[in-house]
Formats: sequence, C-alpha cells, structure tokens
Amino acid sequence: RRGQQTIMKKLGLTIFFDTFALMLLGLTIVMSASSTYSVFKFDSVFYLFNSHLFKVVLGIGAIVLFAVIPYEYYKRLSKPVMIITTLLLVVTLLFSPDIKGAGRWLNLGIISIQPADMAKLALIIHIAVLLEAKANVIDNYRDGFLYFFIWIIVISGLIMLQPNISSGIMLIFISLVLVYAGGAKLKHIL
Repeated sequence: RRGQQTIMKKLGLTIFFDTFALMLLGLTIVMSASSTYSVFKFDSVFYLFNSHLFKVVLGIGAIVLFAVIPYEYYKRLSKPVMIITTLLLVVTLLFSPDIKGAGRWLNLGIISIQPADMAKLALIIHIAVLLEAKANVIDNYRDGFLYFFIWIIVISGLIMLQPNISSGIMLIFISLVLVYAGGAKLKHIL
C-alpha cells in the first residue's frame, strides 16, 4: 500500500510537469501565431497572449486545487455528479437555443456552460470509480461490462443528440479504452 502511494505520487508529478510543459509550449505557439493579429486588431503585441496566459494561470490553479483534494472525495460524489450531469444534458437538449444548428450551451444567467464538457470529465471519473468497485466482475458481460456500457451510451448518446458527434465518439473511445484497461473482455467491447 505504501509503495503504491509513492508510485502514484511520482506519476502525479510526472503528469503535472508534462502538462506544465505543454502549457508553456502552447503559450509560445500562441505568442508566435497571434502577435501580428494582436497588433492590428488590439494595438498590442501581447493582447491575445495575455488573455491566453490568464487562462493558463487559472488552469494551473485548478490543477493544484484538484490535486490536493483526496480521491475518496471524488468517489463519494461520482454517482450524484453523473445524475446531475445527465439531467443537465437533457435540459440542454430540450431548452438550449440552436446556434449554427447545434444546442450545446446552457445559459444559467451569470454564466453559460457546456454540459458536454462536464459530462466528459464526470464519466471518466465515474468509470474509474466503477472499475475499482466492480473489478472482480468486469469480465462478466451482464453483471459487469453492461453496467459500464449503459453509462457510456447514455452520456455519449445525449452528447451526440446535441449534435456533437465528434465529442460523443471521442468519449465512447476513451471510455471503452478505460474499461478495457480495467479488465473487460475485448469481445464484449467489440
């Protein structure tokens, strides 16, 4: 147990620094690609770069915040968050205005959110929780795999109905890879 925690901490640090390196690369690319446009449009070479930098700093803050929260907390919230996310996706389908043929945004007054983005993260966390809880039955189609598959199809299907086909297909692919890595049989996935 102790050795496993050490390995997880090292992996967490590796992922953090890899993410940080990609953020720095992204900042460099944004500066390179947007400087000329920023000068003509906003009279400042750094306008779009500063906007992107602010978002990167917020992202780093979110990474640090979510990293210090114990994963047991995510486990407890997994199912309620999935239910809320599913309801938000249904509400989005029923009530969001079509913008260029798709209704993906939900206006909450103060802010607008895209529930599909929340659903991606929620489903991946929920699958991880389920993999831990159903590790001994994941290779059984009816008692294990089918439970995962229903969650995957419901969430991905609601996303595809918006229509957001690419996000839905990507979520199905990522989810099935997670389930396969968790021990599901390839024939069930196929």
